[in-house]
This record gives sequence, structure tokens and C-alpha cells, in this order.
Amino acid sequence: MKNRPCHYRLPPANVTVLRGGAHHLPFPAEPDPPDWDYMQCVQYLRGTLLVPGEDSPMSGIWQSYWRYMSMQLALVNNLVNASPPKIQEFISALMKLMRCDLVAKGSTWQKHMNGLFAYVDSIGGVDFVLKQHQPTPAICSLLRRTIICNTTSPARMQVLGYDRYTDKQLMAAFKLYQLHEMPCPSDLFLAIVHITRIRQRASIINLANRRSFEAAVRRIFTDIDSFNETLCAEEDETTAKEIRHLIPPIFKAAVRLYGILTLPRAAVLAAFPRCGSYRKLRASHRHALTEKLKTGMVKAAAIDQSGVFGWPMLVAGVAAGVPHNKRDSDDPDYEHAVSTKEMVEQFFSISWLDPLSTSVELAILESLRKYFRSGGTEWEECFYEPTPS
Repeated sequence: MKNRPCHYRLPPANVTVLRGGAHHLPFPAEPDPPDWDYMQCVQYLRGTLLVPGEDSPMSGIWQSYWRYMSMQLALVNNLVNASPPKIQEFISALMKLMRCDLVAKGSTWQKHMNGLFAYVDSIGGVDFVLKQHQPTPAICSLLRRTIICNTTSPARMQVLGYDRYTDKQLMAAFKLYQLHEMPCPSDLFLAIVHITRIRQRASIINLANRRSFEAAVRRIFTDIDSFNETLCAEEDETTAKEIRHLIPPIFKAAVRLYGILTLPRAAVLAAFPRCGSYRKLRASHRHALTEKLKTGMVKAAAIDQSGVFGWPMLVAGVAAGVPHNKRDSDDPDYEHAVSTKEMVEQFFSISWLDPLSTSVELAILESLRKYFRSGGTEWEECFYEPTPS
């Protein structure tokens, strides 16, 4: 594919880039913005994300933060149309920008994710990039991260830069890099992509036409059910051996429940004709996931690897939503839902207090707490705005 100019362009930064471009910066190329430790400490004490402009005593800190962000924007703009492409330098700069951007609530991280895919298109496409040795891990990392962030973003507010990628291209990228904190098997990761794509498409078509998704939804659940978790565990050479056999069944249950919670309701019920009702279907699969998580957490905590279950935990948390009029009822599932919420909230509270945590854990915790208090039961009642995950 012939190289063509990149149509994605970050907003111009009001700074002067030194002569010589990207390799001559007036600040150290650190992954965190200035005063990040102080900002993180404030967030620890408050238990809430910082919002730019809301705290006048922190105005100086935010000025420093925005200056740093401006320099990162200038650096990315300087590299985006470099000829020949400086792929490694661009990806490195974009990852630093993403890292900084996720510090501030309500930031523009989705635009930067879309920028990555526009850049990939501009230098020859995903097939060209996958043939390159050095930048592949970074690009594949951001691809996986984007897919996960789309699960915790509204169906009509998705990052669609990889929407044209084929299953073959996605699987090639998945097999080259795995997120340590999200060791979801590649086949199940692809199922997440398929589920989220249908979520997005179903959100923009007429309600009467949603029955057209029944065949696709049934195929997704069939693929999930046919996933060989035993073989996957046997072939896994990267996950700690103590939890290697637990990862595939936990993610299989989580991906299936994610589909149940987010796909068009009629199509889901058609795929499970013996379920009786949607409420029973949701409850039974939540039970199955939480029981697996309880076992997995004991094993993972013993080797300090609990963080690998973050995404399955948030799926279980959304599935545990209880409407206000059902609280304190005699429904036997009510107590299970309450205990699940307590487990999930405790998990993310502990994760957030880890010194190596990021703002992502706190963003998820805030979303889940609001959702639990609201009496919501639907996925997008929890993730009603783009939330990094």
C-alpha cells in the first residue's frame, strides 16, 4: 500500500518546538507528568479523580500539567508525518501522551486512540505495521487497550479506528502481544471485539431491525462455548503456573456474561431458548463467574497477581446491579448480588490503593459506586461516558 499523508492531526500546541525536532526536548521524557506523585496523593486522600479547573489551590499544578501536555502534543505532531516514518518514536510519544491524558478526568484519550489507527493507515496499514519488528508490541498493546476501553464506553461513543480490521489481522496482532493485566486468550479477545461491534451497530439502527442480529449473536455464543479452555491453559507459557489453569475459564465466563449484558436483548434470549427469562439468565451466569473469581482470587492473591482479574470483576459488578424496588426483597438472588457488589468494590478499592496503580482503577471504582447507588441494572447505566479500563 502506498504511503499517504495522515489525515489525523492533533490540536496544534501553543509551544515552540526546538530546532532538531523530537529528539531535543526542554524537559525529561518521563512517562508521568510533572507533580504526578502529588496529584496521585491528593486523589488517594479524596478517593475521587481530579478534574482540571475545579480546584483553585491546584491551579499551579494544572498549569504545569498542561504545559507538559502541550509539549507532548507538539512532539506527536512533529512525528506524525515524518518521512520516512519514525514508527517507534511516534508510538513512544503517543503512549506518553496517553499516559498523561488518562490522569485528567474528561480528557481526550479516545481521540488519541483514533489517532493511532489513522497513523497506522497513513504509513501503509495494519498488515505493513505487523511486519515491522520493533514497533509491533507497542501498537498491539494500544490495540488491546482500545478494545478493552471500548467495552467500558457507550455504544455510540466508541473508538472505531480498527473497525475495518479483519479477524485474521486482529488475531495476528493479539498473538504478538498480551496485556499482563488482561491475560484474556486471543480467541476470547476476538469475541469481545465481535460483541462490541454489534453493540455499536445495534445502537444506531431502528429497533424493529434488531432481530437481524440474531444469527450473529448466536454465532458469538457458539464460538465462546466451543473455546477449549483446557487446551488454552496447556499452551500458555507466559501466565504464572499457579493460576494458568484458572485464566481461560474465568475469561470465558466473563466474555459470555459481557455479551449477555450488552447485546440486543431479543437476540440474546433467542440464543438461550431454555433460559426461561432474561433475569434468570443474567443471574445464573453471574453466579458462575463470581464462583470462578472467588477461587481464582485466592490463588492469585497468594502470588500477588490479583490484578489480572480486573476486567472479569467489572463485568460481575455490572451484572450485580439491583433496582431500588428489589432491595431487601425475599428474592434469593438479592443476597448474592449484594455479596458480589461488595467483592467487586473491595477488589477495586484495594487495586486503587496499590502504589503502582493508575487513575484507571479509580475511574472504574467511581463508575461502579455511582451505578450501585443509582439502582441501575444496564451496562450503559454504569458506563454512560467513556471510561478507561
